[in-house]
Amino acid sequence: MENLALPKSCIYIGKVMHARLVPKVHKFRYGVFSLLLDLDQLNRGRLPSLLKVDKWGLISFYRRDHGRRDGSDLKHWVNELLKKDSQEPADKIFLLSFPRIFGFGFSPLSVFFCYRKKRFYAVIYEVKNTFGDQIAYTLPILTNSGDLIMQEHDKQMYVSPFIEMDQIYKFVIKNPGETLSLKIKQTGSGIKTLIATHNAKRITLSNKNLLKSLLTHPLMGIKILMGIHWEALKLFIKGVKLVPYQN
Repeated sequence: MENLALPKSCIYIGKVMHARLVPKVHKFRYGVFSLLLDLDQLNRGRLPSLLKVDKWGLISFYRRDHGRRDGSDLKHWVNELLKKDSQEPADKIFLLSFPRIFGFGFSPLSVFFCYRKKRFYAVIYEVKNTFGDQIAYTLPILTNSGDLIMQEHDKQMYVSPFIEMDQIYKFVIKNPGETLSLKIKQTGSGIKTLIATHNAKRITLSNKNLLKSLLTHPLMGIKILMGIHWEALKLFIKGVKLVPYQN
């Protein structure tokens, strides 16, 4: 992809939507705020004081929630994955994820945006499930339509107890800027199974805006995890067949 203006660390205020399409239609939407963090800025400690790093806070970010899950350097981990995928190392990496609120948090999907010489050339989708498993899909940017980037990958980790493993993820994403746009279309046996979107608008990463985001989303840290189980219960009540856990 051609050279672009690099993103900036920021807060994204928006909504996440999930729409299950088969065998029963089930849809939900909820308001969230996420953080886009420059990993160099994170490593240098140049973040607003209200955002605590690797320690408890009203709003916090823990390195151990990502990568090797041991608190080690995330930029090094990303570049190791890129190397394994025969990609050049990134000189700038931005991580999109949900923060912890009052120590609680869960990021089902975190996204690493990778740049080299201002060229946006790879994305790493870090997927977690509620069983403690994690997988990273390292995808080069091969095709794009205008500013939309389209990528796909076979599903390789059990995520939902209501969706089979034989699935394909199709990602549609933009270079993060004034707005954030991420769509995932999931298909199995040629049938659309699920559509998930995360759309948001950027605001400056500052103590004032972090506090405002906290006041408007005070329960987000625990709400995401509880919401996953609540929606699963509703699917169970609707009679959707359970798929046994596989690791």
